[in-house]
Amino acid sequence: MASTYRRVTGGERPEAVIHRGHFEWIAAHHLRDALERSVLPSRTLRGCGVAGLRAKSDANRISKNNWSDFPVGELMAKAFAWFESASGLANFFGIATPVAGILFAIRKKIFKTKTVGFSMSELAGNIARSQKPINSKLVGKIAFVDDDISDFPIAELKKAGYQISTYKQVSLSDVSSLATYDVIFLDIKGIVKDDPEEGGLKLLTSLRRINPNQKICAVSNKQYDVLATKFFEQADDVAKKPMTAHKCSDLIDQFLSEKFDIAQIERLINFELDSLDKARRADFISSVNGLIESQKDPRSTLMLDRSSYPKLYEATIDLVRIYRHVA
Repeated sequence: MASTYRRVTGGERPEAVIHRGHFEWIAAHHLRDALERSVLPSRTLRGCGVAGLRAKSDANRISKNNWSDFPVGELMAKAFAWFESASGLANFFGIATPVAGILFAIRKKIFKTKTVGFSMSELAGNIARSQKPINSKLVGKIAFVDDDISDFPIAELKKAGYQISTYKQVSLSDVSSLATYDVIFLDIKGIVKDDPEEGGLKLLTSLRRINPNQKICAVSNKQYDVLATKFFEQADDVAKKPMTAHKCSDLIDQFLSEKFDIAQIERLINFELDSLDKARRADFISSVNGLIESQKDPRSTLMLDRSSYPKLYEATIDLVRIYRHVA
């Protein structure tokens, strides 16, 4: 039986503790039934010896007593003590098969629980309880896309601690990289080399599709027309150039406060998770837990299709970034 024990357990007795619940009650119930049904009662009591009687007694005891202190290793030891005391192939196949199945299920359940890690709500709760406040200036990334950058107080904003990037002209093919910014100030004309007249509107529409969580401020010094109306309608806010440092910082602070609202991020993620099937949800949660324990780029590592789940994707990226910041 020693060789059987090594084959089943790998030579080690797991020290995980079975917790109270329906699953554990079923395990004890079937173990006790297997021991009681193995042979005729009278012959069992005479032939199984002291070890077998103790194993059977313990099977009764663990099915009734407090589960919180009963380790899996002890359960396995009792089961195999019974095997060693019983005789014949009938006893072995009558007891070993169901008990081995039960123990395997227990090990599988415990292993699965350990690998899942934190839920999204637990991660959000850890951030909310953190003693370190969220410094949105350090976390947030802001871009200004305008053919006349002098209309914005860039030097003052950088001096105030904001993470600023500027672009005088871009291509429509740059939309994916621009979509990674938390806040973007976007002009309507003259900023897209591919389409100087309507490129701003096309770019804004693409940004909305790729990253619906991004905050966009539409800026212009032109007169309102049909094109400008469509452009402004898709933005989160509208501003007329030139902009003062006070106006810019107020808008940026408001945008970042909304985007990094942990309660809102948690609600959005949990709502969007309902659209994933069980397997994808498990892969997704496992991927997020791996990201919070490493410094890997979340955008290239997160196991989620960005184009299919843009809101969930971007909210999760924000959650990981904030978690790393306050950790």
